[in-house]
Amino acid sequence: MGCTNSSTGSNIGQSPDDAGRATDQRLQRDLESEKKKDKSVKKLLLLGPGNSGKSTFFKQLASIHNDGFSDENKTEATKPLYDSVLAQVKALITECRALHYDVSGYSRCQSKTLEAIRFFDDLPRDVEINEEIAKYLKIVWADSAIKEAFKDRTNLSVVDSAPYFFENIDRIAEVGYKPTEKDLLLVRTPTTGVTECAFAYNSNEFRLYDVGGQRSERTKWIHCFDAVLFDTNFSSIVFFFCIIVHPTSHIQITLPTTFPFSLDPSLLFIVIQLRACLSFFKRLRKQTKKVTAVLFVVSLSCYDQRLFEDVSVNAMHEALSLFEETCNSRWFRKTSMILFLNKSDLFGEKIKRRSLKVCFEDYDGPDKNFDAGALFTLL
Repeated sequence: MGCTNSSTGSNIGQSPDDAGRATDQRLQRDLESEKKKDKSVKKLLLLGPGNSGKSTFFKQLASIHNDGFSDENKTEATKPLYDSVLAQVKALITECRALHYDVSGYSRCQSKTLEAIRFFDDLPRDVEINEEIAKYLKIVWADSAIKEAFKDRTNLSVVDSAPYFFENIDRIAEVGYKPTEKDLLLVRTPTTGVTECAFAYNSNEFRLYDVGGQRSERTKWIHCFDAVLFDTNFSSIVFFFCIIVHPTSHIQITLPTTFPFSLDPSLLFIVIQLRACLSFFKRLRKQTKKVTAVLFVVSLSCYDQRLFEDVSVNAMHEALSLFEETCNSRWFRKTSMILFLNKSDLFGEKIKRRSLKVCFEDYDGPDKNFDAGALFTLL
């Protein structure tokens, strides 16, 4: 109320036009002030393929600079964490079979292991982890064939942090379980849309943006810098889209300004989805218009793995191709590029038992050598 009274008092004795101009000038000054403040913020765009560890990196920064995760964050994360853990054990069983460790007929498998596998085969989705689930999960994870399959996994649907959750399953199965900070950092939650985090370091203000790395999410941002999309009137796009999808539909759109509009109900969901997609594009385009640097994250340990979305594609080849595409984007010509080679610890373990030649046929360096392998990947 104090602000309102002050504003009203300052306009006493002024004509409506003078008062309006004074208000406009004040708003303009505020906008200029915000603009200058925004220019001083260093904007970092976090990019990379799925399962590269970039979202874990993002969550770590957010946790460090925002005093950890709130109780609300932990409560909201409980169900997705349950879903992720169960998805991992099911994926591991599937991976075991794909690697021809036929668990159901494997001579080393005990009857308890077979019973546990059948339990997970029949387990419905969207269930809370309880003591019974924990019991069967521990039986599966204790089997030597399952652990061997985890070491030799090639499909990214089985994530690197799975053992951590399997070994903490009793705690997760407790009634009233609330995820710890480490749980939240390690759980796989594929990024959808744009997530941002603001923080300060050494008197500098930063704003970090994380966007989805899975192919389904990547299609949203990899072409979002196409100027044509953002120079086109939204109603025109919707009109053109609807005509292609359903030429006989009854559509009434007054171009270029009408939205909302009337159309065949069968197209409503499609148009709503398109509108949400374009809204995403515009938001990301606005946020990343003046990016200070792109931090591109690649997992070193993915050199022998396949994409979750397309098992015919090597994950490292996909990552390097995406990095090249990002570097050559005209929108990043004047933007600093930072390549972050992540998961070096896992790479160090894996290179001891699997040659880099499974990914790079022209690699002629020594096998089981961390430095040589990492340097070749970088070059």
